[in-house]
Amino acid sequence: MRKWFCIGPLLMLTAIVAPTAHADQTYDVTFTCEFCFDAPTAPSVSFTTPPTLDVTMGSFFFDVTLPSDDAPNDSYTWGASATCLPELVPNSCDAGIIQTFSITDTTRNDGSSGQVISFSLGFNESGAVRFTNPSGPTNPVPEPSTLILLLTGVVLFFALRKI
Repeated sequence: MRKWFCIGPLLMLTAIVAPTAHADQTYDVTFTCEFCFDAPTAPSVSFTTPPTLDVTMGSFFFDVTLPSDDAPNDSYTWGASATCLPELVPNSCDAGIIQTFSITDTTRNDGSSGQVISFSLGFNESGAVRFTNPSGPTNPVPEPSTLILLLTGVVLFFALRKI
């Protein structure tokens, strides 16, 4: 009998406090453009935290962190550009090139960019970005209702009373 006095409240506490597990969804990243020499690529990304994309374009690598309020179903564009560092010799980029890769959320009018400095040829290209869930749309896991939790407590109360 004493054992039931320990197990009963533990079961009730577990039923009330048990968190509902939510799957961490990842989205495939697809960059599109019409006249790209080398379209960018990025591995799958999760939107549970501010998403960081590890973008590869040609031989350049960019880390682009999107704002935390961005969603995978928003509309996005990307752009890549090259700017010469201050020139030592007129009409040349002998001091280096700043390669910039940016992603803009056109739904929320915000964006992010990543930059690297190089001494190789730069690029000026742009296009669209899409995030797709490879497993298709999923429904959120429902939380237990208050009525179910209340009934669990009442049943456990009467079950313990009879013991």
